[in-house]
Amino acid sequence: MNMKKTVLALMAALTLAWAPAVYAADNGTEFGIEDDLTVLGAGGNVADPDAEIKGFTLLGSKGSNQTVNIPEGPGSMFVAGHVQVSSGMYVAGASTFSAGAFFTGVSSFSSAANIHIAGGTANQVLKKIEGAGMFWANDSVGLDGTSMGDPRYLQMPNAGETALVNSLLIQDVDNGGITLQAGSSMTVTGAMALVGNLNINETKFSVVAANGNTGVGGTLGVAGDLAVATNKFTVTALNGNTAVAGTMGVAGDLAVATNKFVVTAANGNTAIAGDLAIATNKFTVTAADGNTAVAGTLGVTGAATLTDNLTVNGNAQLGNARTDTHAVNTVVEAGTALKVAGGDVSGNYVAKFYSGDPATATNLAAWIKKK
Repeated sequence: MNMKKTVLALMAALTLAWAPAVYAADNGTEFGIEDDLTVLGAGGNVADPDAEIKGFTLLGSKGSNQTVNIPEGPGSMFVAGHVQVSSGMYVAGASTFSAGAFFTGVSSFSSAANIHIAGGTANQVLKKIEGAGMFWANDSVGLDGTSMGDPRYLQMPNAGETALVNSLLIQDVDNGGITLQAGSSMTVTGAMALVGNLNINETKFSVVAANGNTGVGGTLGVAGDLAVATNKFTVTALNGNTAVAGTMGVAGDLAVATNKFVVTAANGNTAIAGDLAIATNKFTVTAADGNTAVAGTLGVTGAATLTDNLTVNGNAQLGNARTDTHAVNTVVEAGTALKVAGGDVSGNYVAKFYSGDPATATNLAAWIKKK
């Protein structure tokens, strides 16, 4: 077989050499291969394809009963047998399936307007035939017709979904609203939207649609949590915790547990009797001694004076420009990046520099001291 393919390849090359126009135009030359044809090129592309057929292509044997419904011109292909594509297929033009099509996966359409099914009239719907296809019909087709309900009652399907029966809602005679029958109740498990005012027993409970003003004629008791606009104002029923997402205006003094937290309305003075903690430990002030802890970055734009010891456990930076001046035990001096004042007693050190743990005397590398 390999020798046969080699001979065929040589014949093909000779044919192209004898008829240089055979691959450029139809000049009456026919090139045939009796057995397999293998193209081993794997680096082709649109500009340089591995296999190129410019004219009309026929795959398989066309029988006399097969009709060609496509233009018989360059680039067209007629397949007499089956076609299987193991990956995707992109079809730019319209396609016709004369014997039906089967789609076993999800099919997507860019718009419902692109789906056209013949037949039917305006507002009809497609309904399923058991064990068969679908057909166009009106919404009411399928009901047994024994009951469509009484006039003005809003209808609902019966338990068997074979007829419509009266619900407990009645359309008002003037079509101005819907009334729930006396002695019945209504439960709303989802959202409910009312366009007009809400009035219960005239003035016992009312909501004005124009502005949302709500009036409660009796006592308002809330057993569970209270939430306004999800999280704008919430009260937890279990412990009374209250959260206000927006601005809360209080015209008078504010006092929590008499004197635990007091804000004086006249001048805004605030007194806190206990510790202050923001986000548990992000900023804390201990009431007993005033100790303050800052878990984040402390930014001070003005001058700061510390009258006691200062301990920095992490990295520390003094200044952010080479023109900044600093001083230890004395005032800063213009043009001096670091000014250090030591004791004037003989043997006192101004500075010590260690190459290791200062607890080990042999690690002392350099020093400045009073002679």
